[in-house]
Amino acid sequence: MRWILIVLVALLMGNGYDLSQKTGYDKTITHKNNKTDQNKTSTKNESTLVQKPKSNEVKPASNNPTDHANEKLSLERQLVKYTRQLARFTKWLVIVTAVLALITAGLIWMAYRQEKHTKTIERAYVQMSHVTSKDNFGLQLFDETRAKLAAYINVKNYGNTPARVIQVFMTHRVLLKGEALPDPPDYSKIEGRDIPEEPIEAFLVKGGDFNYYYAFLVPPEDLALLNEKEKVLFIYGFVAYMDQFDRRYLGGYARRYRPNVEINNLVFVSHPKYNYDKEQ
Repeated sequence: MRWILIVLVALLMGNGYDLSQKTGYDKTITHKNNKTDQNKTSTKNESTLVQKPKSNEVKPASNNPTDHANEKLSLERQLVKYTRQLARFTKWLVIVTAVLALITAGLIWMAYRQEKHTKTIERAYVQMSHVTSKDNFGLQLFDETRAKLAAYINVKNYGNTPARVIQVFMTHRVLLKGEALPDPPDYSKIEGRDIPEEPIEAFLVKGGDFNYYYAFLVPPEDLALLNEKEKVLFIYGFVAYMDQFDRRYLGGYARRYRPNVEINNLVFVSHPKYNYDKEQ
């Protein structure tokens, strides 16, 4: 009997121990689960707390009309500022460009004037003059019966560069005393009175020259009137030449005959259209 009681007590004690162990285990699991739930809840709350500011930051930037208007106004102000700066820069650029254009035009004009001045100084100057010497004092009478007169005309380059003579032309006019020469000069030949002449072409270096023999006839009655100074004889003409710059010029020549003068019987004609040097 006593052994049976001992066994029963032992059984009861074992069940009690198991029950207490089980109860403790359940409590432990429940505590762990509660703790896990708390951690999850805490984590969720923290996540919510972290995400909320992000949501609060994005929403005003994307949904607030005032911010969009301010941002647009700021961009427009910057655009106006840059436009004004660009306008000022363009204005100064135009001014500088205009100044450079004026300077360039001035330099071009100066270069043109310098070139023209150089060509004027360095070009050829071919002129005509009659030869005078002890034995040759200008216009000479070679045949009194036929009233043949002649003169040596010197053609010389007085310029600094060579010239090419194209033509030498001479003619004469017998006019009444006080009668004026034709204006402009009449360079036509007097038919039947001039002795035929050969065309003249020559190349003259600086200081180069040659003599052109000009002979002509006048009526014997005119020769008598010339000696009596009732009429006046003029000989005149021109030399046509090209300079080294391919420009054509005319050099005019005109003289009045003074009979019975043995030193220089051809005097200068002051008419500007008869003695000249001009470009054609």
